[in-house]
Amino acid sequence: MSKYHLVVYDVNEKQVGKVHKILSRYLFWQQNSTFEGYLPKSSVKELLRKVRRLLTGEDALVVYFLTSKERLRKEVLGIDKSRTVGKIVV
Repeated sequence: MSKYHLVVYDVNEKQVGKVHKILSRYLFWQQNSTFEGYLPKSSVKELLRKVRRLLTGEDALVVYFLTSKERLRKEVLGIDKSRTVGKIVV
């Protein structure tokens, strides 16, 4: 069963493109270092395994596991960048 996930990362400048590329295969880009979307448990494990190989001492990736989209309230101030790339996420 898929759950809704929010992924935020802060990685070394050299790794940003690589992490972004991996995450974009699984989730929808929201803005800068933020991705979101539905993923089954097996895909989450696979995604984390791939990203873990890239992380160094000062890097961080945070995954929020949301129990349901109905419990998610999202408010965007300013430009909703997820809408500008043609993928409707929420």
